[in-house]
Amino acid sequence: LAQYMSGILDLMFTTGLSEVLCESLKVIQKEIGQLLPAIRGRLLDMVSIILLDAPFRPSHPSLDRLEQSMGTVSLHHGPSTGKYTSNNDTMSHVVTVARRTPVTSEVLVLALNTLSNFDFSEENLSEFVRLNVLQYLVHADAAVRKQTIYTVSKIVHLDPVYATPVGAGAEVISQAVLGFITAAIADRDTDVRLTAITVLNCNSLFDFHMGKTHNIQKLSLLLNDEVFDIRLNALAVAGRLAKKNPAYLLPTLRRMVAQVLTEFELANGCSEREECIQLLIALALAAEHWVRPFVDGILHVITPHINDSSPPLASKLFDIVAALARAGGSDLAPYHERLLNSITLALSDQSSAPKRMSALYALQDCISYSGLSIDPQTKYQPLF
Repeated sequence: LAQYMSGILDLMFTTGLSEVLCESLKVIQKEIGQLLPAIRGRLLDMVSIILLDAPFRPSHPSLDRLEQSMGTVSLHHGPSTGKYTSNNDTMSHVVTVARRTPVTSEVLVLALNTLSNFDFSEENLSEFVRLNVLQYLVHADAAVRKQTIYTVSKIVHLDPVYATPVGAGAEVISQAVLGFITAAIADRDTDVRLTAITVLNCNSLFDFHMGKTHNIQKLSLLLNDEVFDIRLNALAVAGRLAKKNPAYLLPTLRRMVAQVLTEFELANGCSEREECIQLLIALALAAEHWVRPFVDGILHVITPHINDSSPPLASKLFDIVAALARAGGSDLAPYHERLLNSITLALSDQSSAPKRMSALYALQDCISYSGLSIDPQTKYQPLF
């Protein structure tokens, strides 16, 4: 079957890059594995032509150094206005078709999406990503910038070469982290900024490079962002990075906890208080060990409101109690009586199922982590 499909592949690529072509090629490479090298080569050339107007060429460090010393420009390292020459007529045809494709924002998004979703595991894409893909983080179209973030993140996540803190992969991640942080801070589109910080929050592979002082300084600016979801993700990242660079981050986290508690006390509505609690939960979950000194101060502020009549706010308050129980353990002892009374009332409240569930989880974590294995059974027998 492979010998018959070879000719069909050439015809398929005459249509140019499209979602239908990519889906069809995924099916073919899955069913006929022998065609994977041919598909990969043609598709990489087509994507490379769209992104930088030059066919793809694998990275060869020794040849790259020679070209650099001679003052020549590699096709792999940047755009080329010259014509592509090859003895392979099929590849020349693919390049011709790709160059006829108008390079619109939609086509760029599709090319970037193809680069991250197709199986290019046999190719070394580190230099290609570093020099030719990251540049689209400053593209004029927000959709292209957003797709660039997703593409780079997925490539580095799937390839084990980027898991080491040294080497070519580490250089790519270092530049990617710098580009993502810059986008999260300065991009004019809120969705792009949120995408950048969300990617940094969801992928711990970036932690080694984000933990450097100059990157932490930039990330600290996001802790006061006007968009709540960006603040939430930035605080989660900061809490996680406290394990990497505690000396620099702990003072920032102390100020942030004090600021959030002040906002909670001065808030005019339940929604504002819910946001404050969500920030504290994100911090407690990301940095349990470093949050322990703040447990007493947080509980002192939130316990007077734990019986709030608003079910969503009450649910969030029980969620933070559960998170603080895991972080503080026996530090919750002075608040046992009041917490158990509030949990008992919440569990008997039939008006809100989410509130009862949050109270149940809070009771579970208080029993598990703060030494309440006997008191609930002896003092609050109706619970059991």
